[in-house]
Amino acid sequence: MKTTVYITAYNYGKFIEKAIQSVLKQSTDDWELIIINDGSTDNTCDILKRYETHPKVRVVEQENKGLSVSNNIALRISNGEYLMRLDADDYLDENALLVLSNILDTKPEIGLVYPDYYLVDEHGEILETVRRKKIGEEAGLLDLPAHGACTMIRKECLLEIGGYDEAFSCQDGYGLWIQFLESFKPYNVNIPLFYYRQHSDNMTKNKDKILKTRQRINRNFVERFRKYDVPRVVAVVPVIKRPRGVPDEAFTDFNGNPLIWHTLNEVSGSGLIDRIVVTSDDEKVLDRS
Repeated sequence: MKTTVYITAYNYGKFIEKAIQSVLKQSTDDWELIIINDGSTDNTCDILKRYETHPKVRVVEQENKGLSVSNNIALRISNGEYLMRLDADDYLDENALLVLSNILDTKPEIGLVYPDYYLVDEHGEILETVRRKKIGEEAGLLDLPAHGACTMIRKECLLEIGGYDEAFSCQDGYGLWIQFLESFKPYNVNIPLFYYRQHSDNMTKNKDKILKTRQRINRNFVERFRKYDVPRVVAVVPVIKRPRGVPDEAFTDFNGNPLIWHTLNEVSGSGLIDRIVVTSDDEKVLDRS
């Protein structure tokens, strides 16, 4: 079996049929589809019953376990050499599996491959085409993770890094990315090959949750994999001198302390900073810091 595509579904009954059909209509037939109904309470179950007897589809019913746990379940029961998650509210271009699997077939040094994509609205109308930069060629910054879904990964590579970290309920793609780069190379195909739907129920709408989860993932990664090679970090806090007659914001009282005190206290309390440097053209700031 070349490729396992899996869909984790939780209350996306109004979108999931489009996702399933996009797999069934692929231009290659060397694939299997696993659909994990993660405790949906809408009409998802009724839709999935239509596919229970399809020879290339397996439907797994379970109580709600969350995305990362479901990812690992799919990893364990998959038969494919390559693995791809498709979110229940997104859908594939008909050539997605053919193009991405061909990259892994012909480039043995590549561990995962991800395409550009279309951003679409709730009704499937294209809003924009999102172009990704090739890591190492067009961009040297590694903090440009592949999309968590519609990224094709060698199963053996995913097993080698221990699968998905079940401590985190979102940002599975980001967590996978920073571990993956320790041992394997990524590759981008500059062809839009899936449709990423934007709507009111998107998990990725919660930016605060995303940023906090990424912070925890990064800290966890350093503690687990870089504890003997932790980079030294200097935090620079710039303070601009205010013109005469303008209130000095650095020393504005906030909950009984100057505002700058709260800034320095937050930085020092992160546990990740070796040294704090306050820079300013205001002598009063330098004297009191």
